[in-house]
Amino acid sequence: MNAAPATTLAPTVKPSWTAADTGGSGIRDYEVRVRKAAWNGSLGAWTTRTTTSTSLTLNLARGSQHFYQVRSRDAALNVSEWSPQKCTALPLDDRKLKASAGWRRATGGGYLDKTVTSTSKQGKSLTLEGVPKGRAALVVSKGRNNGALEVRYGARVVKRISLNGALRHKVVVKLPDLARKSDITIRTTTKRPVRVDGIVVARR
Repeated sequence: MNAAPATTLAPTVKPSWTAADTGGSGIRDYEVRVRKAAWNGSLGAWTTRTTTSTSLTLNLARGSQHFYQVRSRDAALNVSEWSPQKCTALPLDDRKLKASAGWRRATGGGYLDKTVTSTSKQGKSLTLEGVPKGRAALVVSKGRNNGALEVRYGARVVKRISLNGALRHKVVVKLPDLARKSDITIRTTTKRPVRVDGIVVARR
């Protein structure tokens, strides 16, 4: 069975699956179960539905993560094992990051939620506090003669990112997994343009 990518920039995703019945009676239907969590919240209980469809539409809230599994049932009422758990996460918008002085909040059609946070000053920071352990990524823009960032978990630098290159918006840059709850701080290291569009926070 296949599912949507782990990170999506669209608020609606449509995971799909396939199954084969070796007994010859044919697939009757599927059970799909879904649970979700906010980026800083507890994981909710499973909700289960029965369907004959081989896909499901999920509507995601900013910063949320959805987990899902599927199992099939044939006409003889034999039920398969649950598929491996898959998940998809929608980034938080840049407006959720606490900005130091020197940043500019702007809008534009090419950005996530049509907003972006930018600066051309060195040593300016954006922070998301109290991030639970799990995985993380940044959503940024790249462009010619653009600057660079460093990312810190607490006081420790975990990644340095160059934003110089061909013009592209909504670029997802994977960060190291967080081993424990921590603040994530994004800090500019040059005096060249930097644009931050969002941040992905998700459970492993």
